[in-house]
Amino acid sequence: MASAKDLPPGGVGEIKVTFRTKGFQGPVTKTISVETNDPANKQVRLTMKGRVVADVVVEPKIINFGSVNRRGLPEPLPLKVTLRAGKDLRITEVRSDNSFVVVTPTPGGRQGVDSEYSVALTKEVPAGRVAGRIVVKTTSQSLPEVQVPVHALVEGNVRVTPPLVSLGTVRPGEKVTRELRVERTGDVRFSVEKVVSTNENLSVSVIDEKPGEAYRLAVTYQAGSSVEGRISERLSVFAKSDTEEILEVPVFGSFQPARSPQAQPPAAGAVK
Repeated sequence: MASAKDLPPGGVGEIKVTFRTKGFQGPVTKTISVETNDPANKQVRLTMKGRVVADVVVEPKIINFGSVNRRGLPEPLPLKVTLRAGKDLRITEVRSDNSFVVVTPTPGGRQGVDSEYSVALTKEVPAGRVAGRIVVKTTSQSLPEVQVPVHALVEGNVRVTPPLVSLGTVRPGEKVTRELRVERTGDVRFSVEKVVSTNENLSVSVIDEKPGEAYRLAVTYQAGSSVEGRISERLSVFAKSDTEEILEVPVFGSFQPARSPQAQPPAAGAVK
């Protein structure tokens, strides 16, 4: 907000700037553009720099284990919680909302203003995509709770490639087929018991490539005559070895809008 719209030659004015710090922490830089009628300085850029000191800082912002195998789960990943010094803040709870993801104080790690934790996958984690959150609660009035997303893609005895199906752009009435491969990741033999889809227009045929070791899935989508929007479906592949695994495969695509019929010009000599 400018203190005055017009300034006389040699005059002095002020610009009041308010920066809302919610969602920011650490070093922050913001730029303000001021437009004037001065031919030599039609636009002036003002830069503000500062450091936002949050009551609670949790690092990292996201915990991603990436692609892992149940036969050799990864080492726990670190999580650090830092409380603002001098405010008598306390951590009241640190928990995971997913039973297959555990968070515990790091053995020998610091606890207090700077607290260290370890985030790990349990041995019982199922194959497929794992998603959850680490919830950190404190006595801070301004930031009583911080959530850290946790992601992992867990392979069991079986994997599907590619991990998702892209149908591309589908025209009304068109039939589109894509292929997936289901194969074992180790020495354990398996079979594909069934494949379930979330849409009756999405069908799958199982083809024995090398029984017990590899199968191909022919995925077919039959579009209706009147469709619009996007395609967002899912396949559930039930595979059985020494255990039963359910592999979830997203199916994406979009519909091409049907063209409106164009009026035909009258034939030569026709009476209007």
